[in-house]
Amino acid sequence: MPRARWRAGLAVGLGVLSAGALATAITLQTSGGQDAGMGCKGQPGNCVYDYTPLFAPMYAAAGALAIGAVLSVTIPSRKEVH
Repeated sequence: MPRARWRAGLAVGLGVLSAGALATAITLQTSGGQDAGMGCKGQPGNCVYDYTPLFAPMYAAAGALAIGAVLSVTIPSRKEVH
């Protein structure tokens, strides 16, 4: 029995959001630790970007969205159960 269109749309939407959150988290993690440059309030050369408060929740969001996408496709509807 085919899945409902809204469930397929939900899975695709959650999958796209998950991929976007994962890409953002990876980008923030790789750009962290770079020299902050002249805008640093401390001693120049000692200031680096720290995006940990941003990328850590993005990994969690990407995982949660991916789980939601998988569950929206795999959990049977009420019509399929009866």
